[in-house]
Amino acid sequence: MAINIFVDGNSINSDRWSAMEATIRGVLNGEYPYKLKDHLGKTSSNLPGLFYLGLPFYLLGNVSLLQPFVFLIISLLIFKSRILIDKKLTLIFLLIASPAYLWEVIAKSDLLSNIILLVLFLILWDYKFKNNYFKLPFLLSFFCAFFILTRGIVAIPLTLFLFREFLNTSISKKLKFSFGLVFFIILISFPFLLTLPDFEIIKEHNPFNHQTRFTPKWVQIFFIVLPFILAIKIKKIHQVIFQSLILFTLLLFLSFVFEIIDEGFKNTLYKSYFDISYLTMAMPFAILYYVFRTKDFGDKLEE
Repeated sequence: MAINIFVDGNSINSDRWSAMEATIRGVLNGEYPYKLKDHLGKTSSNLPGLFYLGLPFYLLGNVSLLQPFVFLIISLLIFKSRILIDKKLTLIFLLIASPAYLWEVIAKSDLLSNIILLVLFLILWDYKFKNNYFKLPFLLSFFCAFFILTRGIVAIPLTLFLFREFLNTSISKKLKFSFGLVFFIILISFPFLLTLPDFEIIKEHNPFNHQTRFTPKWVQIFFIVLPFILAIKIKKIHQVIFQSLILFTLLLFLSFVFEIIDEGFKNTLYKSYFDISYLTMAMPFAILYYVFRTKDFGDKLEE
């Protein structure tokens, strides 16, 4: 927390914190958030879910407090679990000793916190509803809508986690979940919809231009379809974690390679044409897979 407080965000060459701040401020003021500039003069790519994720901390005066809050949640859940103490300490150590995590803290980034919260949701939902993921389809649709509206890439683990069960659940639950998903996507996005300007501005300034600019369209389509195919064979949460790790790593690596092809290695790596911090999105899955190799973490959480 001390790092978040004492590091001056305006002094760092990362705009995740100020993009979130600009998005929240814009929506609260009734302005279209995607044409507002952050402290680096760039526009935001924050989807509506990040607005709600950062709002409590914005109201506290510092959106970067999200990181210590998420770390506190992780620590409490790990030490509440019944996995061996050496595993608990290893998990904490792997996280806080990671240069990628330390960069996230110093840069006041929300990226890793976003993915960690998603992973926690997957594990806890599996623990509570292991034999019936769609027991509460409307509530499940809310969480799915919320996470999808943080970053589009989270649709990969969500699809791996739920699609097989969705195929096997009743028609009634399918309809409730599908209706709820559409309903909550609209509801969560509603404050943003109220600020929509004319079509030309939307076309030029929207979050999807930012979130998909590194990856060719055919790669995006491939990674949208592939999780549905892989999900059919998935039966356990550790398989979801492993497949998510593979797909995240592969997608991010391909995006990096295509950017090198387009812009050259030097520009991509040293002039920040590609944000290599995106590679940290695979880290929570990698750390958890280490746990799953020896223990079923989901079965070790206490009530």
